[in-house]
Amino acid sequence: MSDQINEALLEMHFHRALVRHFSRRFGAGFLKLLKPSQQQEAWVGFDQGWHHSSVSNEELLNELKDAIHSNRTQTNNFYLGYFMQFKKVLKMRSKGNTHRPPSFRSFFYRSTLSTIPNKKTGISQHETLLRLQRVSNASVSYACPMLFEIDDIYKNPDINKLRLISLSNAPSNWQPYDKHYICFQTINGQPVWLSEPVQGKAYSVEEWASDTLGVGPKKLFGDQIIELIRNTLKVNFFKTGSNYFEKEDGRFIKYLPESMTIIKFKRKDL
Repeated sequence: MSDQINEALLEMHFHRALVRHFSRRFGAGFLKLLKPSQQQEAWVGFDQGWHHSSVSNEELLNELKDAIHSNRTQTNNFYLGYFMQFKKVLKMRSKGNTHRPPSFRSFFYRSTLSTIPNKKTGISQHETLLRLQRVSNASVSYACPMLFEIDDIYKNPDINKLRLISLSNAPSNWQPYDKHYICFQTINGQPVWLSEPVQGKAYSVEEWASDTLGVGPKKLFGDQIIELIRNTLKVNFFKTGSNYFEKEDGRFIKYLPESMTIIKFKRKDL
């Protein structure tokens, strides 16, 4: 894959396609997508016109608290909150490659996972995701886009090229700084966790977002999003207290994982 392509660019490429899929899936209108900023003390994202926007910690908290006061059955809005960690996928030669499942042949596809502890939290990206999957209402997955050239980024996003990998059976005994991977024999095949080969499970976006499997994000309301953020902080920042989210300085945002996404929708059935 071209060095010009990074995980943030891949995520941006698929944002609109994912929002459109959610809109069809829930029969709802998109209002706002927000992610915690690692540089600013604010939430940044896009509004319904896909213009760049930002919301301070206090503004978001006030909005969520206002939503709590509304009866859930009557409110026009709901939220999706999920953790989707994008990973570059590289084409690899099986012959002579030491980091591959023994059964793999010819060419295969591989994403490198991060086991390096974060300087702020002391927890690696992989360990953070493993902990998050135990949090109530947290949908957690790796996202492996099957895009291999920079020209692919300029094309209209195709969610059929996105494979979502559940962490439900991911190895949990990896040591910091060890090398580990997600490997695919074929683009649409099932993944293998490596270095000790463990069979994994990948989903299409349609499968992941459906009600059937229960791995995708659920419709949440204001109190549930606040609780999700609080529980995420407890996973990712050991010094937090239960009221840390209410502090006005906003510094807590820098301890939220970059994979966190909150999308606000307007229901069309009212």
